[in-house]
Amino acid sequence: MTPNPVKSSATVTINTPVSKSDVFTFTVYDVLGNVVRKTENISAQQFAFNRESLTNGVYMYEVAKGNTILKKGKVVLQ
Repeated sequence: MTPNPVKSSATVTINTPVSKSDVFTFTVYDVLGNVVRKTENISAQQFAFNRESLTNGVYMYEVAKGNTILKKGKVVLQ
């Protein structure tokens, strides 16, 4: 995810080969492990993350294809 820290929006890139039929789920968790944002049916290898109403702080995120986690990391919102 770039940029990180995020002020308003960032770009998430999936670094694995993607076919036209692949769909992904992008999930953001707070520090307690609660889901605070979930976007499903993403079909692009690169997509935007807009922080919108999320407050400043540290969050964890993951990109999954079905039950397989393709990417996960930490993001700081400022």
